[in-house]
Amino acid sequence: MPGNETLGDSLNETSPLTITWIHLGALLFLIIPIGVVCNITALVVFCLSSLRKSSTGHYLMALAAADILFLLAELLANLNNYTDSQGFLLNVDFSHRSRIACKLIYFLRYSSKFTSTWLTVGITVERLLTVVVPLHVGSISTPTVAKFMLLIGPIITTTICIGGALSIDIIKFSNNETSLTLCMVSDKRMYELWSLIVLGIFEMIVPSLIVSICTIIILIHLRKAKKERMGRLEGQKKSLTNSTNHHKSKQSQLTFMLLLVAITFVLIRLPNLITYHSDRILKSFNNGTSHKTREESFKWLVAIRITNLFAVFNHSINFFLYCLGGSAFRKELLKIFCRRRQLNQWQLQMSSSASKQSGRKKSSKEAQV
Repeated sequence: MPGNETLGDSLNETSPLTITWIHLGALLFLIIPIGVVCNITALVVFCLSSLRKSSTGHYLMALAAADILFLLAELLANLNNYTDSQGFLLNVDFSHRSRIACKLIYFLRYSSKFTSTWLTVGITVERLLTVVVPLHVGSISTPTVAKFMLLIGPIITTTICIGGALSIDIIKFSNNETSLTLCMVSDKRMYELWSLIVLGIFEMIVPSLIVSICTIIILIHLRKAKKERMGRLEGQKKSLTNSTNHHKSKQSQLTFMLLLVAITFVLIRLPNLITYHSDRILKSFNNGTSHKTREESFKWLVAIRITNLFAVFNHSINFFLYCLGGSAFRKELLKIFCRRRQLNQWQLQMSSSASKQSGRKKSSKEAQV
């Protein structure tokens, strides 16, 4: 929850929990830049390769863009959440001093995360259709349909996330000695309702269920199709052309790559889903607090922070999954980023062949003389 993630006066600065909290912040600042660079690289590969011509390529480009936006918003939201006795640890503050920045950062944080989640759902559902009804998917899943969905989808998700931004504002705290302003929840009742419906149900539970069910169906269908194909090959000679084999191999690699993304999506988000809803259940039984003592509450807060770190990592790992699961992506990656090297090699080959030809002409002229 915004404004509740700072250390504040929860524990002594030298306590193990406080040190753990600071280490988690350092780990977050390591994951986010790596994730941004990797997503930018994936976006470049999809934009410059033949993968952009497919509907899946369009969805993957949008997914990379949404993840980049989320990671940047997450970075801005957390720059000032790790403090020491002298004030802001990084001496950088955006959200706590500007009302517009406060609302905008959290709006981008929620909307990009929500969009990324449902893009993953859309990619998984599209792959399900490709595997289950391959003869009809050509008319259902096209680049034109993908562009339309990518226009309508983000509009819907960003509209849904406006409620979260409206319930967050700058709040001033002051006493006789100091005055402090924090970007945090201003309308707790509105935020709790919005958070339960949008984040708890439609950003965590529903997408995880859809992706899990689709993944299970895909795996079952692929296993069944493999058995049927092996049975047919036993009594028949190989009659498939090289182009057909290449197409099927490419589709299989793409399916495997997207299955890795879907399975990782479910597994990495599961701890965050459990701690989020456990926290809500504990608060409902303890009059709005998750634990009775301050130390127990802070331990729980650290546990939530760890699972949130896993959720952030989910937006940074797709590039590695693409490289691990798809040779087509790896080939396009090498083709794009090694193009200059290949060009230099081609120029050297051309110059050497030209010199050889000139040498041959010269030797032939001398022989004639």
